[in-house]
Amino acid sequence: MEAKEPPEKPSSTPDGNKGRWDGRALAATFACLLVVFVLSASPYIGDRGSYRIGAPSPDTVTATRSFQVEDPERTESERARRREEVKRAYIKPGRSAEAAAALREALQSLNGWLESGIAIGEASALASSAGLRISSEEIAAYARADREMRNLLERSAAEALVYLEKEPVSAENIEEIRAEAARLASDLPVEEELRRVAATLAAAFIKPNTDLPASYVLAEAERQAQSVPVFFEQVNEGEVIVKKGEVVTDMTLRKLEKSRVLDVSFSARRLLGIFFFFTMLAAAFYLYLVGKRPSRYLPARIQLFYPVVMVAFALLSRLFTVLAQEELLWGFMIPVPLVAVLTVFILGKETSLSMIALSTLIAGVMLKGDFVLTLAALSGGLMAAIFARRADRREDLLKQGLWISLSVGLADFAIAFIFLTPVQSVEALGMGVANGMLCAVLALGMLPLLEKALGATTHMRLLELASPNAPLLRQLIERAPGTYNHSLMLGNLVETAARSVGADPLLARVGAYYHDVGKINRASFFIENRGVNGAQQEEVPPDVSARYIADHVRDGVRLAREHNLPQEVIDIINQHHGTTLMRYFYAQALEESESGGGQGQVEEGDFRYKGERPRSKEAAIVMLGDALEATIRSQPSSERIKPEEIIDRVIEERVQDGQLDQSELTMHDLEALRQSFIQSTSGVGHERVQYPVMADIEDRKGNPAGRKKRLRPDRRECGNG
Repeated sequence: MEAKEPPEKPSSTPDGNKGRWDGRALAATFACLLVVFVLSASPYIGDRGSYRIGAPSPDTVTATRSFQVEDPERTESERARRREEVKRAYIKPGRSAEAAAALREALQSLNGWLESGIAIGEASALASSAGLRISSEEIAAYARADREMRNLLERSAAEALVYLEKEPVSAENIEEIRAEAARLASDLPVEEELRRVAATLAAAFIKPNTDLPASYVLAEAERQAQSVPVFFEQVNEGEVIVKKGEVVTDMTLRKLEKSRVLDVSFSARRLLGIFFFFTMLAAAFYLYLVGKRPSRYLPARIQLFYPVVMVAFALLSRLFTVLAQEELLWGFMIPVPLVAVLTVFILGKETSLSMIALSTLIAGVMLKGDFVLTLAALSGGLMAAIFARRADRREDLLKQGLWISLSVGLADFAIAFIFLTPVQSVEALGMGVANGMLCAVLALGMLPLLEKALGATTHMRLLELASPNAPLLRQLIERAPGTYNHSLMLGNLVETAARSVGADPLLARVGAYYHDVGKINRASFFIENRGVNGAQQEEVPPDVSARYIADHVRDGVRLAREHNLPQEVIDIINQHHGTTLMRYFYAQALEESESGGGQGQVEEGDFRYKGERPRSKEAAIVMLGDALEATIRSQPSSERIKPEEIIDRVIEERVQDGQLDQSELTMHDLEALRQSFIQSTSGVGHERVQYPVMADIEDRKGNPAGRKKRLRPDRRECGNG
């Protein structure tokens, strides 16, 4: 008798890698969450440089509190008005009109002299006697000008004289005012000589317009202006300070500073709020997963799916939010559909809805609460979740991508049509279609990487494993054909059963194909392979036989890991017998113990499987189907036991033994499984027509006298199953 090997210690987690994976998964998850936080918070860092006077505002900003902000423009406007009022009170009215009339009269006289044909020098002397100090060169330039140009010079000089109505002119500043009037008149777009003529004409008729010194008048005007109080503008809490795209003014910047939006402390408070918000989301999402399907959704490696996908989403979203600051339509490219498609393919539609909600909230934070773009991101994700389904071929992803693209585009068009212009609605349609196609292509490229890196189980991966050409399944076919045929029949049985209770039918089928793969190591020991390659079952004591039988679970887990099978399939291999009792060998050991005089105590634990009890519906269904299929086949042909009686017994024994306590199956599920098993096994053991022997047929054809002879059935062609 061989020495017993210590049984493999069952793992404490569904993936069997708790000690090796959980620490790394936790560290990687925190690292990924930190990256997502930084990317989401980055739009809120450095806001001061984002708001520049004269540039469009990158965001809509709302006041978080009520405050007053100084309005320097209004204050200065009121003070300037007060200055003008004081100066007008000291300036004699009508002086500019008088000067303009004198200018016109002098120019009329000059025009008359020039038309009479007098010499330039004589005209200059006459002009001086009339109070118009103008040189001979300037008169000569004026004489060469046509009538239209002379009128232009007159208007320019008269406009400069209006200056007399605005500023006080006295003996102390008259020369300064004349110089200023000459400068104003000399801005004409004409030749240099004519500009000097206009300046001379304007300066010649400047006269004092106040009886007080100009300095006194200006000082009094400034004193009165400074007595005007500073004006403030009231900003109430919730009031919009600036809208996105609106040009930032100096007053806008003052309001932003006063509201503390640009303060470092305010930015720190917002970042802290984002951190708390993300922490709350992560905790709520984790609790949701734990409460929903812990055995399916929280293996250590699958835990990494969520942060990895969120990091990829955050990177792409940050890119498009930056582009959206320059062009709003880029915001319709937020890749929530990518999250939806990946989650549907790896974890199913139900979990995809929570992932869509999570990614939409992250996008909303990045978009700084832009309602239109956030709503578009949410609708795009929902459209993708509706049209995406687990594909049997990778080519199906592209077909689904077309439907997803069209639906996302139409959803974006509808949202833009509500809130934006018709032209932008059409552009949003194009961006939505592009978003759907981009997400489909990215999903097609990311799925194989996620399958490899995270050990994720997709339908395409399961279909590859279900092929007879799969390496491990090929070994099972060649070395244990009886076990393979049993696995095929079990696969058909559990696939229908899984569908009846909402479990994954393909996972159940593949789990059934591989559940007994550990029998490869000692194929001839198992009765279904007896006689394979001439081998016979070994004659060994019951306890050794029990250990050999139990070892096929441990060996199956080892082979599955060597061939990189998905964790869900490994779980089914490890759990398909649970800790059930090998009753045949236990009874045989008890019988031998009794016949030997009761020497040696028989421990029931030595005859129980060392695996885990089923932790998922699929594993439990394979356990029940395996026991049912084996029990039905073990019935002698002479015994006619109804399949439903066997099914009831199998289910009751597993329930009484506590094997299904952790399997997620409800009493309603057990009844549905019972009905499914009854329907699937209703044809087992049915009777068939006995075909006659071919020799009797030939004899009857050649011997008319023997036609009344009863035809004998051919036992070789008859069957009962």
